[in-house]
Parts: sequence; structure tokens; C-alpha cells
Amino acid sequence: MKKMSFKRFRLGKQLRLGSYLRELSIVIIGIGVTLYASNLVTSCNSQRNLNAQLQAIYTELGENLVKLDEHTALIERHRDFGKMIQSYTTYNQDIPKDSVMRYTNLLDIGINGILYKHTAYDLLLHSGNVLMIKDKKRLADISNCYADLEMINMVWAELVAMKRDMIISLFAVDGFADIDFNKPAWRQMRSFFATFGGGMGHISETRKEIEATLAQRPK
Repeated sequence: MKKMSFKRFRLGKQLRLGSYLRELSIVIIGIGVTLYASNLVTSCNSQRNLNAQLQAIYTELGENLVKLDEHTALIERHRDFGKMIQSYTTYNQDIPKDSVMRYTNLLDIGINGILYKHTAYDLLLHSGNVLMIKDKKRLADISNCYADLEMINMVWAELVAMKRDMIISLFAVDGFADIDFNKPAWRQMRSFFATFGGGMGHISETRKEIEATLAQRPK
């Protein structure tokens, strides 16, 4: 009887151990499935966030492209003004006041230039989603567009600041009288205004670069 009891005890212990192991396996598998599902949901959410951020960047670049066209038109107007000044300066002639009056808005010291947007791009850079972009060329193209826009911002801001300081100094010398490029003080500044905006030649290349990047936008 004792031997039989011992066998039953061993059998019962084995059954309990087997049942415990099965339950433990079920728990482990359940945890694994839960973690996998959680990671899958997180990955899907991160991918959706990344796609939304990329779409915001493409929209922002499109808006910057419109600003770039406005900026180009403004620069062309400065260049027209410069050519007009240069045409009279070459032969040391007086510039008719009515010719200058057509460009007086360009001599407004309140003009602060055109600033390009970069909020959507900054949000991507400061999020972990930027590491999820597998297409490194796309990321490089986007980054180059924003880098070029920032360079245009910096160069243009310096030109506008120089122009503002120049005009303020001229008005100070001339007692805030009417703009007259034929007066001695103003005549000395003709060369500055004749070449203003000449350093913005790369703006057309930036436009092409943005257009090429926008062409990669997912439908």
C-alpha cells in the first residue's frame, strides 16, 4: 500500500507540475502576443505620424515655393531699378525724378524681406520619426531644400539690413528730404543700388530643387 501511495504521490506531483508548466506557457504566449500586438500598433501609429509629418513638409515646401516666386519678382524689380540707375551712372547723367518715383517702394526702410517657413521640418527633426525614414535620398533632398532656403533668408536679410542702414544714413545727411539720386550724397550710393540683389542668383536653382523634391511626394 505504501508503494502504491508513493506512486500516486509522484503521479499527482507530475500532473500538477505539467499543469503548472502548461499554464505558465499559456501566460508567456499571451504576454508575447500582447507585446507583439502592442509593438505592431505602436509601429503603425509611428508610421502614420511619419506620413503625416512628411505630407506637412511637402505642403510647407509648396508654400515656400510660392514665397520664392514672390521673392524672385521682388529681386527682379530691384534689378530693374539697378539697371535704370546704372544706365544714367555710366554716362554721369542726372536721373529723372519720375524714373526714381516708380521704385520708391523699394527704398522703404520698413521692408524686412521674405521669410520662409520651416516649422514642419523642425518638428520632424526633433521627433524620433526621422529615424524611420528608410529613403535617405528623400530625406537628403528635403534637407537640402530647407538649407538653401535658410541661406537665401540669411543673404537677403543682410542685403536688406545694408539697404536700410544706407537709406537711414542718406536721410540723416540730407535731412529727410525727398529721394534724389542726383544730389552729392545720393550720387555716391548709386553703385550700391545698381548692384543690389546681384548675389541672389542661386534662387533659381533652389526653385528647381524644390520642384524636383515636390515631384517625389506620394500620391
